Amino acid sequence: MDGSIQLTAQGRKMLLQAYRSGTNTRIARRAHIVLLRDDGLTWLHMKAVLFCSFDRISTTLKLFTEVRVAAVLKEQTP
Repeated sequence: MDGSIQLTAQGRKMLLQAYRSGTNTRIARRAHIVLLRDDGLTWLHMKAVLFCSFDRISTTLKLFTEVRVAAVLKEQTP
């Protein structure tokens, strides 16, 4: 497996809405990571574009892989 992901049209719409709304920055950041990965960006490119750690990317993509869009959009404790 190459580590890529696939979003459904509905999942993409939900993540775009969360990213664009800006009401919760943590959710917006996680949504952005998943959206960029779905578009084919590598971890290295995401790290450079988002100025975040590989740990943040890894945690977010693991969350998405295990529980899908609902987990990315859920308020998490820091």
